[in-house]
Amino acid sequence: RLGWACIVGTLVIGPLVDAVLGLIPEQEALAARIPMMIVGILVIAVGICLVIPSELGPGPTEVLMLGLVARGMDVVPARWISDGLPVVVGALFGGALGAGTVIWVLAMGPMVKWGLRRVGYTPPRVLVVDI
Repeated sequence: RLGWACIVGTLVIGPLVDAVLGLIPEQEALAARIPMMIVGILVIAVGICLVIPSELGPGPTEVLMLGLVARGMDVVPARWISDGLPVVVGALFGGALGAGTVIWVLAMGPMVKWGLRRVGYTPPRVLVVDI
């Protein structure tokens, strides 16, 4: 269901990330970049695990994940598809595909599954009937 958080998130997250990144000095050392990537992945996972149960309107990747889960797929592979599909499409259109992106796609599924369990959220399932 489209909620106000979906619309606000779509309009606000990009500019907010740009503003925060403008405050953080560029890091060249891998010893600084790896912890920043880990913290970023954790922040995104926490955000996802808080917005889904709120039912204020999940983002597009969450909608795809929830649709797959509702039809019987486990959260982890559903998240891999919902996160991996845009990455593959972006790469096909010439976007950058680095180790951090791959780590993010692979880590997000287990983290979201774990986080949703911790907040006590069970994604709804739909009954699929063959005709």
